[in-house]
Amino acid sequence: MKSKYTLLILLIAATSCAFAQYSGGAGSGYSKAEANGKHLTNFFQTDGNWSTTGNWRDSQLPASTEEANVAAHATLDNNYSYPAVNILSGASLTVAGSTNLTVTETLTNSAGSPGLVIESGGSLIHNTNDVQATIKRAVTGAPIPAEPGVSTKYHLVSIPLATSVNSLSSQFTGAYLYEYAPSTNSWTALGEQTNTPLSETLGYMVYYTSNQTITFAGPINNGSFSPSLTYAGLGGDNNFSLVPNPYPSAIDWHAFAPADKTNVGNTIWIFNNGNYATYTWDGENSSSTNGGSRYIAVGQAFFVQTTGSSPALNMSNAVRTHTTSPFLKNTSTLDKQLRMSAQANGLNDEALITFRQDASDEYLSSEDALKFYGSSGAPQLYSLAGSQKLSVNNMHQPKGTTEVPLAFECDLAGDYSLSFSQLETFPESVSLYLTDYLSETTHNLRENAVYQFSHQPGNAAGRFSITFGGSIGVEENLLPGTKILSENDRITIMLPTSEQTAVKVYNTTGQLVHQTAFTGNQHSISMAQPGIYLVQVSSGKNIFTGKVHTGR
Repeated sequence: MKSKYTLLILLIAATSCAFAQYSGGAGSGYSKAEANGKHLTNFFQTDGNWSTTGNWRDSQLPASTEEANVAAHATLDNNYSYPAVNILSGASLTVAGSTNLTVTETLTNSAGSPGLVIESGGSLIHNTNDVQATIKRAVTGAPIPAEPGVSTKYHLVSIPLATSVNSLSSQFTGAYLYEYAPSTNSWTALGEQTNTPLSETLGYMVYYTSNQTITFAGPINNGSFSPSLTYAGLGGDNNFSLVPNPYPSAIDWHAFAPADKTNVGNTIWIFNNGNYATYTWDGENSSSTNGGSRYIAVGQAFFVQTTGSSPALNMSNAVRTHTTSPFLKNTSTLDKQLRMSAQANGLNDEALITFRQDASDEYLSSEDALKFYGSSGAPQLYSLAGSQKLSVNNMHQPKGTTEVPLAFECDLAGDYSLSFSQLETFPESVSLYLTDYLSETTHNLRENAVYQFSHQPGNAAGRFSITFGGSIGVEENLLPGTKILSENDRITIMLPTSEQTAVKVYNTTGQLVHQTAFTGNQHSISMAQPGIYLVQVSSGKNIFTGKVHTGR
């Protein structure tokens, strides 16, 4: 995208209950007899961990089909699911980090927001409106650097509370707080006032000078939620909105149905250690850079692209999920995908070029990801589709040589390096060359996947290109009748002829782990480690590649 996102620092007691007599069976030790419309089940009655059976009245945990009543101070120390959970007045339930709780029917909290605490990294999925809770999110901070604009400790944050809270800027006391302005595609500092109104339907950016845990207390969201989206009508497809994850659980970008998105692209962006991570999902294909993930964590905000008037992104409990993975997690490797990485000043940026039969060479918001600029001092790497700067560039598979412009920018002079991975996803018949027009150098990536160079801020950004030589088309059809099968630890290759054949086997990191040559119609290979392998079979001028999974 044309507008830079250069992030600059701006100084500025239990109630009495009746019990039903236990009538047999495993679990809580209490039957589901009803009194006043409530199931009577087991009670947590001694402060401590949820999994400690001695803390429960019946000396057993409730079964997953029974209610759980909390009459003391409980800490969830594992993952649990119940139809109902009741927190009594004066009691509390803490969902610890890396644990999750699912309440499929009714969650009752009679102890107010201190009675239900979701620690940073914890997760709750529930189905009851206006439950009071306290949600915590840990964020890293850093002292203000001597060079303005080189800090990486910015965070995109959401306020995971109901819109009735009407939050104020005091929610982020001690932070440098910023609001995104879609009309100008820029950040606005909100100053030092603590009574500035905030919106739970928007995301914000914060910078702390030391590690902090942000605490949100009030009614938590359940069910339908509509974040505020804006289409500013700016040129160059530069229209974005910063939206929140409004729930006390992660949300899954894959779970948004096409009907949930109106004039919204398929990519999300989130700031991560100096640059933006991207994740693109079109319902069938996914791609990512800088570790982008389909999962958006509790208290996290993320950018979406708005592509037309009246954009909307409809959220519901259907998009909520428990995941103990961090927000950033790479996607799986696809065929014919080149990942490029620029390293400089202790920071990193990635760009991705992928060839697919159904992709377009022109920029499309449904399959490509525009480049977002990160902090000053961080390297910025992107390919070009016409005038569009792309972090993810999906292209149609050509039948001949293809050259793709590659650009590099950085505000600081120095020695830098470009590294390339996933070369093994291309057939060996495809040559891969990097051209540096500034130094008039051509570099064979098949021989060395790292290129080092010197850079000055005044250098032209588009100093590089990647040349894909030979046919990038579907090589699998060039050797018809070939089969690559796997059973347990063995890979078996079956050929329609008995000519001399060369075989190379690569693991998912691109390492060559086995190679051999044989003559005949069939050959088997025993793999020491189970996993996914790319097998390339060459016979004369014919090539066949395929993926197998051993050890299943």
